[in-house]
Amino acid sequence: MKFGISVAHVTAGSVLFGGLTAVPAWAADTAAPDATIDRPALHDEVFGRTGLTFAGTATDDTGVASVGIAFQDRVSRLWYRPDGTWGPYHRFTAALAVPNAVKSAWSYTWTPPSAGAYTVQVVAKDTAGHPDAVLPWRRFDVDTSPPDTVIRTPAASSTTIRRGQTATISGYARDDHGVLYVYKAIQNRATGKWLRTGGTWGAIMWHRLPVLRPGATLTDWSFGQGMTVSGSFLIQVRASDRAGLVDPTPASRVYTVTG
Repeated sequence: MKFGISVAHVTAGSVLFGGLTAVPAWAADTAAPDATIDRPALHDEVFGRTGLTFAGTATDDTGVASVGIAFQDRVSRLWYRPDGTWGPYHRFTAALAVPNAVKSAWSYTWTPPSAGAYTVQVVAKDTAGHPDAVLPWRRFDVDTSPPDTVIRTPAASSTTIRRGQTATISGYARDDHGVLYVYKAIQNRATGKWLRTGGTWGAIMWHRLPVLRPGATLTDWSFGQGMTVSGSFLIQVRASDRAGLVDPTPASRVYTVTG
C-alpha cells in the first residue's frame, strides 16, 4: 500500500511533512514576539496635560503584525475607552513603522483627559497571532498644578542698598510632583527693560537657578545679585516643576540702589 497526499488537497499556506500530512505554516511558529517601551524610558515620569507620544520597538522571528496599547487609571483601576470614558479593558492600535517585519518601531500619541496617576501597557502580536509573553508597562503621572514660589528674605517688599552691594534673596518652592528649578528676572523700573545675558537690557528674560533639592516637593533656594547701577529694580522669582509648569504668580521684591 502506498501512502501520499494529493497536491489538490493541500491548502495554501500549508507545509508538507514526509508527504503524510499538511500543517499550516503558522503552526511552526511557537516563539512569542517581544515589545519594549523606549519612551518613557523610566517609571514615574511626570508630564503636563498634552499629547504624549509613547514609543518603542517590537521584534519577532517571523514578523510583527501589530502592537496594541492600553491606558489604566491607577486609582480607579479602570481602562481608557475610545469614547473617552473609563471602563473594561481596551487596547488601541499603535502605528508600526514597518508592518510584518521582524523588527519595527511603534508609536502612539495619547492626550490624557485629566491630571492623574496612570499606567500604560503594550502588547505585540506576531503574524501567527501569538501575543507578547511578557507585557511591558510604565507608571506615569500627569500634572496640571503649577508650583508655588515664596520669598523669605528679605521680608520687606522693598529694600534699599548702596550701589556695589549684593542683593541676597532666598526662599522656598513647593509642588505636588517636585520642583526642578527657580528662575529670576530683573527689571529696571525706570526704563521698563529687563536684564539679559551679557549685561544688556531688553525684553524680559528668565535666568535659571538651581534649587537645594531638585525633584523634591518642597525645596529651598537662594541667590545673590550684584547691583552695580543706581535706580529702582524689580526682582521676580518663579519655580518650575517636573512637568515643566511654572508659577503663574512670581514672587517679587523691589530694590532701590543708591550711591
